[in-house]
Amino acid sequence: EKQRFLTDVLHEVMLLDGLNSSHPISQEVAQAADIDRVFDWIAYKKGAALIRMLANVMGQTLFQRGLNDYLLSHMYGNAARDDLWSKLTQAMRSEGLEIDIGQMMDRWTLQMGYPIVTISKNQSEQLPTHYITVHQEHFLYSQEAKSNNSLLWQIPLTVAVGNASSVCSESLIWINNKTETHRIGQMDDSTWLLGNINQTGYFRVNYDLANWKLLIQQLHNNPEIISVGNRAGLIDDAFNLAR
Repeated sequence: EKQRFLTDVLHEVMLLDGLNSSHPISQEVAQAADIDRVFDWIAYKKGAALIRMLANVMGQTLFQRGLNDYLLSHMYGNAARDDLWSKLTQAMRSEGLEIDIGQMMDRWTLQMGYPIVTISKNQSEQLPTHYITVHQEHFLYSQEAKSNNSLLWQIPLTVAVGNASSVCSESLIWINNKTETHRIGQMDDSTWLLGNINQTGYFRVNYDLANWKLLIQQLHNNPEIISVGNRAGLIDDAFNLAR
């Protein structure tokens, strides 16, 4: 069922949301005629994908606690978007985690589209460990449509490092700026990087050519090392990047 979410919801809505005609999830309704325009696949399917991403960042237990508190607090009453973000932020802070959910999610709900995250391996000349450079920009299918370079997202990027026989546990990196450099641990020329594990994040991932070749070689030789969800994500991203 979780894998069906990728093909039935996530991949479908990302096709629509990558068009220049897309719109943010949250929009002002000025008149009754606007309602049909606002409540479409972008609102419902992208909304589901963003909630899935948020639950993965928070952890299911903490997310359920914040959601339950939100429902109890506003039972038989009205609530707005910020009320939910506030309760989820409180749940995070109850565990000593200082993440402003409202600040993070406003980037995803008040802006149209989604980012493409490009990950490149870089070896520091000063240190023996390896670093990655991560770059984000607005993803659009149309080459003629000008992407809004001012759009930035707070991206919870999960990254794993693997080789021919194993994959290490994933790590979470927060991307807030256009381009950032992060320490990812010891790597060599035979290790590959995999971003957005199981496509829990609402964004596409691209890599440098060398990393793509390593991933392709891995899929040819021993595909089971990479989970079904990750394989689906790699195929979907590769095909859509080539469009």
